[in-house]
Amino acid sequence: MKKIFLTLCILFAANLTPCNVFGSAVEATSATSLEAKDAYKGMFSVVTYGEKNNILHSGYGFFISEDGTGVASFSMFKDAYKADIIDYKGKKYQVSRILGASSNYDLVKFSVEGRKATDGFDIAAQSDLTTASTVNIVRYSGKKKETPLSLKIVSADNFEKYKYYTISAENIESNIGCPLLDAGNQVVAITQKNVGPKATTACAIDARFLSRLKITSTSMLNADLNAINIAKGIPATEKEALTYIYMLGMKDSVTASNAINDFITTYPENAEGYVNRGNFYANYKNYQLCQEDYAKAMELAGNEVSTIKASEIHNNLSKVIYNSVITTPQQEQKGWTMKQAIEEAGKAFDLTPSPFYLLQQGHCYYANKEYLNAYNNYLRINSKEFQESHKWSSKSKSETWLFATKAYEMAMRSGEIKATMKDSLHLISLLDSAIAAIPQPYDAASAPYFWERAQRNVAVQQYRKAVMDYNEYEKIIGPKNLNDKFYYLREQSEIKCHMYQQALDDIQTAISFNPNDPFYPVEKAVVLLQAGMFEEAISTCEASLKKLPGNPDCYKIMGIAYGELKNPQKALEYLNKAKELGDPTVDSFIQKYQ
Repeated sequence: MKKIFLTLCILFAANLTPCNVFGSAVEATSATSLEAKDAYKGMFSVVTYGEKNNILHSGYGFFISEDGTGVASFSMFKDAYKADIIDYKGKKYQVSRILGASSNYDLVKFSVEGRKATDGFDIAAQSDLTTASTVNIVRYSGKKKETPLSLKIVSADNFEKYKYYTISAENIESNIGCPLLDAGNQVVAITQKNVGPKATTACAIDARFLSRLKITSTSMLNADLNAINIAKGIPATEKEALTYIYMLGMKDSVTASNAINDFITTYPENAEGYVNRGNFYANYKNYQLCQEDYAKAMELAGNEVSTIKASEIHNNLSKVIYNSVITTPQQEQKGWTMKQAIEEAGKAFDLTPSPFYLLQQGHCYYANKEYLNAYNNYLRINSKEFQESHKWSSKSKSETWLFATKAYEMAMRSGEIKATMKDSLHLISLLDSAIAAIPQPYDAASAPYFWERAQRNVAVQQYRKAVMDYNEYEKIIGPKNLNDKFYYLREQSEIKCHMYQQALDDIQTAISFNPNDPFYPVEKAVVLLQAGMFEEAISTCEASLKKLPGNPDCYKIMGIAYGELKNPQKALEYLNKAKELGDPTVDSFIQKYQ
């Protein structure tokens, strides 16, 4: 898809350019306005560089404010890692931050490091240019006090809320990226290359479009900004800047670091800036600097301009310590411990009794192997204490019940709780609460809860309930997304609660998923035997012995099947064969059929 500004230039070149009027000649005369005599001071040349410091492009631009904000062509900055500008005095400055970019309109806005451009241009608040209007083009020049040249507007067309022009200037590099001044010496348009076939005259875009070039909270998703590898600025408002930093995350360390530092420079009294930088340092395992920033954040927490409370700072620090100890265990020896993480979450809760802080502390208890404390925290979150003060989402409720289940189970395993059947049943009741909190219809995120409860039901020999949970799990996940192991596990529960037809169907499904497993047919024979389908059990074992010669289970099954078919001779033959092959469980059957 062609860029919009290129498309416009082609359209204007084909239909609206002055080529047919002026031919290849360009009308230009010296401007006489005395106020424009120093306009050249607002111009500069631009050189952009690639990753290996190789020169990418060169061209021109101009200042639009007294704080060193400049404008140039986007095409020069694409893929650039660095950019220098040279002002009218020949002094070189480095581009510090990109403040906005548009490939469609071939414009980029940026700030310059170390230069106060007191001679920048003003952008006109409105444009009254029409066909035949006169404007003055200011070009970069090494000549002092070079007077701007007067040009004519050949065509003026509406585009969105702005204007797009064709001008009587040559379509050459020295005329591109230059400001066009009105009678009041304000910038009304910016020249652009006309890419129309055989175009001899340049285009220009309404200067008011520059107001749209800015960093917003979602600028990290802007492809044009991402195409420039120079540091970006931050949004103009504090709230948007915080959102921008949050959205940036830590993926691009240079971009994130610049944005966070810029925020702290702009809002030095806001504790949240130091929390963000502390998190950044922790992400890169610079724990000393992280602690320093969190200490500074604590100092500023009571400041009325801070956008983060002291309780949030304590909880955030708890998370940082928790993650550092989990990912870098040796950090425990360098100062931070899981006990500290527990304490920080506790301080947060003491200041603001939020269930989020209890949850964080619960995770810390669990990681510190204090399972019963973790369980109590998780359980408390879903108690009536927080039902009115905080509306915990259905997802959060179910997750917290699951956390409670895991913690209670680990307390049983670790010996904190002397495990009994009552405790095992309590685990199931916790999962009942978790599932009851899940909104219906169930989605894929709900499936693990049924899987977990199925395992607990198997453990207490509630096989029929386990089968029901397996059924729900299958319904949520979908049969095509399961495998042979799932159907084998469900078959094991089905056979124990005498659901023989379902068990037979499941073991057959397991075989269809994994026909090369030699033991599934043996399991099928077991189901056939228990279902009283003795002849089918015998034929299945005979087929299995071709793949598993000398398998004692096959001989045992065949022996029992023949015994039930009132053929004791065959029964004893196969049962004795199973005994010879090492099966110690056949003696009772041998006695039965003798």
